[in-house]
Amino acid sequence: MTPKDILLKAAEIIQRDGWHQGSLFKVPEFTTVRRLSGRLAATHAAGRTAPVCAMGALCRATFGTAYADDIHVWPPALMDTYRDAVLALEREVSAPGNSVAHWNDQRERTAEDVILAFKRAAHASD
Repeated sequence: MTPKDILLKAAEIIQRDGWHQGSLFKVPEFTTVRRLSGRLAATHAAGRTAPVCAMGALCRATFGTAYADDIHVWPPALMDTYRDAVLALEREVSAPGNSVAHWNDQRERTAEDVILAFKRAAHASD
């Protein structure tokens, strides 16, 4: 897997699963105390299927989940490739002091903006 592979897969994930702002992925809502016991399992599952932000899409494209607690178990080489993909996207959306997460969460941002940025970053990483 290369940074380009990750970036293109992240674009596909947002097209397929949807785009989200404010957190890595859209966490299921639980409205009663009785249902809170299922929150961890549902949150874990949502990391694999729920709408994601740009960083969540990169995580899911690389590790199969956007659930951050699962990410620490991966080999260092895969982590390096993930970091390279993040850096490529940062270069694409760069502005002084502007992280990918901040860029994703800007009010005017759209899913189409994010998908296009992934594709541009992928082609620039050739």
